[in-house]
Amino acid sequence: MKNRKIVFFGTPDFVITVLDALHRHFTIVGVITTPDAPLGRKQKLTPSPIKERALQLNLPVFTPQKLDDELIRELTTVNCELIVVASYGKIIPQSLLDVPSQGAINIHPSLLPKYRGATPVPAVILNGETETGISFIQIDSQMDHGPVIYQEKFRLTGQETSQSLLKEIWQKAAELAPQIISDFTGGKIEPRLQDHAIASYCNLMSKEGGYFEIDNPPAPEVLDRMIRGYFPWPTAWTRWKGKIVKLLPDTVNPDIIGVNCGPRTVNYLVQLEGKNPIPLKDFLNGYPDFPLKNL
Repeated sequence: MKNRKIVFFGTPDFVITVLDALHRHFTIVGVITTPDAPLGRKQKLTPSPIKERALQLNLPVFTPQKLDDELIRELTTVNCELIVVASYGKIIPQSLLDVPSQGAINIHPSLLPKYRGATPVPAVILNGETETGISFIQIDSQMDHGPVIYQEKFRLTGQETSQSLLKEIWQKAAELAPQIISDFTGGKIEPRLQDHAIASYCNLMSKEGGYFEIDNPPAPEVLDRMIRGYFPWPTAWTRWKGKIVKLLPDTVNPDIIGVNCGPRTVNYLVQLEGKNPIPLKDFLNGYPDFPLKNL
């Protein structure tokens, strides 16, 4: 498998496991990721996590502002045979998809055609789904639209945060990817068309998406899904006494699961603007008039 030449498109830290798996099994002739971007209070230009990892692996890295003819020439020069995309963040034009001799594969963290788009993992938690999955698809000219190569389902427990579910899904994707790619490029898998009539979509998240009115909060089960689905960003948050208050899952000290625990097994932290997060019960000791006492 090592002689198969792959170009990898990806950006965030949770797909590093996929890049590592591909690097172990194939020849990575290029890594495409987003340009360095300002980060933090000092707005220091910072490379993407995938760029940092690719440089550690001594892989050639490209950070184009646009996916244009210059990049096409680069990929042609390195004799790219297959493109593999994992959470890159941009639509890849058809002119670029036509470069590799064996096409392009996208790894998408949902059971397509459900939850096409940029934020399927938060969306399944926010919507109270009981299952999700991974889809390996052929990329065509439309978003998350191409034929399915392989899918694997995940049962959801109702305890997941977006952070924990992303980690779990992409770890599994890394385990599956080498064999699926080998079988697909070896002609052992016949892709099947998606049922576009039942497709659903999710949008980019915004900070405002996590906001709720403190005087008219969502039902407890909805707020629970917001706290988990919007973690680690933008978090479920509100305003109280002129300050921002964030509600966070306690990912270090979950409740003990037992017969009397009920369906919820996640503790909550409260973070008042300018303060560190603390358990809800401790927050109420200091702020007994806080309206959300029964999370």
